[in-house]
Amino acid sequence: MERAVEDQWRRRQAGTLPSLETLQGCVATETARRVVSTYRRLIAEGGDALPRKRSFDPSVLGRDLANTILYEVSDPTRVVFRIVGETMKEHFRINPVGRSYLEFVPERRRPHALAAFRACAETPCAMLSRTRRVFASGVSRYCEAVGLPLMAETPNGPASHLLFVDVPVALHTMTEHDTTEFQFAHLLERRFIDVGRGVPDAFDDLVLVDPSSPFHHQGV
Repeated sequence: MERAVEDQWRRRQAGTLPSLETLQGCVATETARRVVSTYRRLIAEGGDALPRKRSFDPSVLGRDLANTILYEVSDPTRVVFRIVGETMKEHFRINPVGRSYLEFVPERRRPHALAAFRACAETPCAMLSRTRRVFASGVSRYCEAVGLPLMAETPNGPASHLLFVDVPVALHTMTEHDTTEFQFAHLLERRFIDVGRGVPDAFDDLVLVDPSSPFHHQGV
């Protein structure tokens, strides 16, 4: 599948959004909107400080916990699944806890994916990504993901974890159900969101040009 789309990759600078409020207004799914709203509330309750991993209670996400993934990014060379919601386990067809996220990224894009996670951790900032997920059967599913930083104990240091909510928004084919294993995520677009610490400068990405993407109509 990667070879089939290789000639459609394009280098593109990631976009930015000025605030979580702006992000909340432009995401395509209600699930992502609710999680961003909850994160904003945690910031307000903490006196405008970004939430810390140690004090974060996943149960505050309620029903949306099923669509969330917690990645550990304390090692600059790795992005490790630590918590995976039940809906996401079904999406992967496995329980990926303890495995590297980069296993599920096309090899050509892995350096860009790792750099994006490092940007979110070290700035720190939030991230909106829109992807086309490919399964072993060839079925593709369009998804929207929002990543939010959870801080280590050092107030001005990098984030140690990134909390992602990941939601399918449409199917690429007419097949409504697929039971084969998830293979790769092809990035369609990425945006970094300022949570009070700024955003990366001129982040160059590698994205898949996909005229069928439903996100062309999101106006973001």
